[in-house]
Amino acid sequence: MKTRNSYFMPLRANESAQFDSLRGASAIAVVIGHSNQILIAPTYDGLSEWLGLLAQAAVMVFFVLSGFLICKSISGNIAKHQGYFSLTKYVGDRFIRIWPPLLFSLALMAFLYLLAPVVFPSGSNAFLAPTKNALVRTAFTFDLTQALGAGLALNGFFTDTPSANGALWSLSI
Repeated sequence: MKTRNSYFMPLRANESAQFDSLRGASAIAVVIGHSNQILIAPTYDGLSEWLGLLAQAAVMVFFVLSGFLICKSISGNIAKHQGYFSLTKYVGDRFIRIWPPLLFSLALMAFLYLLAPVVFPSGSNAFLAPTKNALVRTAFTFDLTQALGAGLALNGFFTDTPSANGALWSLSI
């Protein structure tokens, strides 16, 4: 007789690698879309519509895959704990998976903010004004309150999301 736990089938290594590759490709497509906004679109916007659609589709693919993998993780947690969900194990696993790269990205944002005046042609944190189109952001900014809000997954609730890393909006959700 099959129990509820026997229906759980963990991902095989090659399946997991394929999902990770697809999520990685989606993230790269988003980076390309955002890079276009900052680096190319101010002087040539012929690709902006297509790269914008690609980035939007990639975000949707990333979130659908992430939702599926979260469900698989919860199912695996229940299967490992005799039909019960272990909240402490789940939160601990998510903490170890999410916060080290998050803290690294926040530290990288602070470093790039300090580095920007040295490498930007403007000599400050400001982006050069485009000739044809308006930029989404006019400067590379770093706000400590926003960074702390993101680091505690409270951005969008108590603080704004750091504009230098707009992708952090989804963490608190």
